[in-house]
Amino acid sequence: MYNFCNYMAPWPVGLWLLIIPVVLFLWIFPLWRIIGRTGRHPAISLIGFFPPTALIILWWLAFAKWPKVRNG
Repeated sequence: MYNFCNYMAPWPVGLWLLIIPVVLFLWIFPLWRIIGRTGRHPAISLIGFFPPTALIILWWLAFAKWPKVRNG
């Protein structure tokens, strides 16, 4: 049987504590900006922490009505 306790053992904990926030920032920050530009509350992007809901958000953004762009 596979020992799951040693799955992340090759990398030290400090490296994981550096990698995880960077990856989350690179994912959540763009969602925050995009959702804010659609006229909805940007905090909806925090749901994107969970992969299944992130996929739902992307589909929602793809088919949602966006505000009209004003020229000038």
